[in-house]
Amino acid sequence: MNKPLVSVLMTVYNAEPFIAKAIQSVLEQTYANWELLILDDVSSDNTREVIDSFTDKRIKRIYNPKNIGYVASKNVLLKQFAGEYACFLDADDWMAKERLEVQLAQFFIHNGLGACMCNYWRVQPDGTCVKMDFYPSSRFIVTANEEMVFAGAGIMFSRTVVESVGGFEPYFDRLLGDDSYWAFRVAEKFPFYYLNQALYYYRANENSITASFNNMRKLTIVCLLKELKEQRLKSGTDWLEVKQYDKALAYEQALIRDKKWLAEKYRQAAAVRLDYKDKRSAKAFLIKSFKNNPFSLNFYRTLIYYFKYNRVLSENNISA
Repeated sequence: MNKPLVSVLMTVYNAEPFIAKAIQSVLEQTYANWELLILDDVSSDNTREVIDSFTDKRIKRIYNPKNIGYVASKNVLLKQFAGEYACFLDADDWMAKERLEVQLAQFFIHNGLGACMCNYWRVQPDGTCVKMDFYPSSRFIVTANEEMVFAGAGIMFSRTVVESVGGFEPYFDRLLGDDSYWAFRVAEKFPFYYLNQALYYYRANENSITASFNNMRKLTIVCLLKELKEQRLKSGTDWLEVKQYDKALAYEQALIRDKKWLAEKYRQAAAVRLDYKDKRSAKAFLIKSFKNNPFSLNFYRTLIYYFKYNRVLSENNISA
């Protein structure tokens, strides 16, 4: 196998507590021919000082003159990387030391491969790691007849992919789903391989579900992505590709106005908060779920779970 340059692309905003570990994980890679492009999106903490403390010449720094957001920052990196292959690394995550070597090898094993997604470890707030098995085994991902799951930062891709598909869709700015939408379009055009080997450590944010309710549009993204996929399977294009953003936004707003749909989102959030032992937030979400749809059987199942949880806490004299 030859030794092509692999670009590791990192956008960062206020990641002072975590970014050193992320950078160190690149420095410790078993594959040495890499470059690390770090784009700082005008952090207001000491992130820049941490970045500048690393002196390896393979690290290249870009400092945005103004904050442009996660999606736009990733697109800047896609225009500037020099490698034949590239992957992303979020500033609060880290990689297994063999990640670059193992994923790159797949492009030589599978001729014509456009992208390779690895499995990953989900790092819980208490530090425990849970392996995420997206598919039962390593395999090619077929776009048409299956529920597709993508983990954006776990994808390595060729330069040819970027030249063909382009960057991330600006519609998803300050939202979620940009990586899934991009990966689906890649899988339409290129062989896309899933490697069932956990090579990436994703740091879970226990407040991410709660924070989503600060921007209700984030709650609609999973449904919107399914709708866009169906459009592409039927017609070969979708609202976003033809810049009909008004139709996509109208679809989102219709979901948000649907009380049954919204009640289910609140119920799901309550269940997640219980898993994190956050009784107070779970109660608040359950109340909102009931107000939107008092006739949901799923609501009452979660309510029973809530009362059982409270009983366990009482019996063990545990506060939450």
